[in-house]
Amino acid sequence: MAGVSAAEYEQAVIKIGERLLVSIRVGATCFGPSPSDRIATVISVEHGALRQAYRLAPVFVAFNPAFRFGGDKGGRKFTIARWSADDANLDTVVQAISRLEPGWGGQRGIKGSPQRHPSRLSLQKVVGLVEKGFDPQKKDGDR
Repeated sequence: MAGVSAAEYEQAVIKIGERLLVSIRVGATCFGPSPSDRIATVISVEHGALRQAYRLAPVFVAFNPAFRFGGDKGGRKFTIARWSADDANLDTVVQAISRLEPGWGGQRGIKGSPQRHPSRLSLQKVVGLVEKGFDPQKKDGDR
């Protein structure tokens, strides 16, 4: 049936939202703009944080400092996403990043650091490379 969901699903969604709110309140999840305000940054281990990032800027870089790669292996994981194709050329961005750290990839509108091991890159480095992915001819506000 359309519009009907299992109670367990509803509770899971509520718990994700509650965890995100607590994480924000205690400072474990942080949102911020890049130097140009065209890119939002997100630092969080919470799944719901990525959805919020789309509300802050046309492009975001999310950093999870404790991503679980399998087994006991945990570490740094990045996600880069854009709202629309006009916002940034993520293919160019990932090409540049892959020269520094092979293994980056993903779909056209969302990219990520390697899936099998932690990233060696800093948040500042990734944000700087994403900044370079914007069309230099495009004025702020043009989308």
